[in-house]
Amino acid sequence: MEKTRKRITLIEVVIMVAVIAILSAILIPTYLNLVRKSNLTTQAQLAESMNEILSLNSDEIENIQDVIICLENGGYKLDKLNPTREDYRFVWDKSTNQIILLSENFEVISNSKIYDKETWQLWLTIKSPSEVVKTEKTLLNYYLANDYKGDFEITSLSSFDTGNNVLTGNVLYFTTKGGI
Repeated sequence: MEKTRKRITLIEVVIMVAVIAILSAILIPTYLNLVRKSNLTTQAQLAESMNEILSLNSDEIENIQDVIICLENGGYKLDKLNPTREDYRFVWDKSTNQIILLSENFEVISNSKIYDKETWQLWLTIKSPSEVVKTEKTLLNYYLANDYKGDFEITSLSSFDTGNNVLTGNVLYFTTKGGI
């Protein structure tokens, strides 16, 4: 008696590849969207944790340096904290003494307080001019989180603070009308 072997035909292979391609086209974007949402939730929770530390020490906080010291004492290194997406950033709002997670359009991602974009006083920690946000939408204050050699060009600014860090260079502020 002869044993017959069942072999996969070329048509069956093509069908299997097509099914895998269709499933991948559906599942990969869904998976990536879930990962993005998960990362955003994690970042929002991180902001809330930092806010708990700030609220416990609110009597000691007068400026961005106090915020950084307070958070470092609580185990956070603010100048090393970066959201997982480049178009999001952590900022400190002086008017509410809160760390806020903002989108690139300066929309508050998650926070229990209501913010007035006309009165908020946002501070962003930066390490180099490449981290300066080019925007006309809101005024930002910048805190230099480390020593830096070189010039900064800024188009949107209320204040620039180097704290105890050394800036060897100039801060050039350009107005929207093109003047310095």
